[in-house]
Amino acid sequence: MIEYFAKLTFFKKLISSIGTRSLKILGKNRGYFNINGIYFFLDFLDPIDRQIIINKKYEYDQVKFIEKEMKKNDFSYFLDIGSNSGYYAFYFAKKFKKHKNFGLRT
Repeated sequence: MIEYFAKLTFFKKLISSIGTRSLKILGKNRGYFNINGIYFFLDFLDPIDRQIIINKKYEYDQVKFIEKEMKKNDFSYFLDIGSNSGYYAFYFAKKFKKHKNFGLRT
């Protein structure tokens, strides 16, 4: 249900504002979140992590483009260089289980 309200601009800002302030006060802004069957350690105060938590996806167009290209081409490794939370690395590791996947944080 939160995904529905997150699409509305007013509620999107309201959810973000209330959530950020509440979690900051309680000191519970970090934790494990289940994002489409993958558990990520995310921080709600981080804008990228917050987007992943609320929308259950991140950079959808880019991810789908890379996924399409990966299906067309043969590859052995996937490097996620500069990964913030490792979204790409974990997403593609789940999608292409037979390949080696490295999420390198910088």
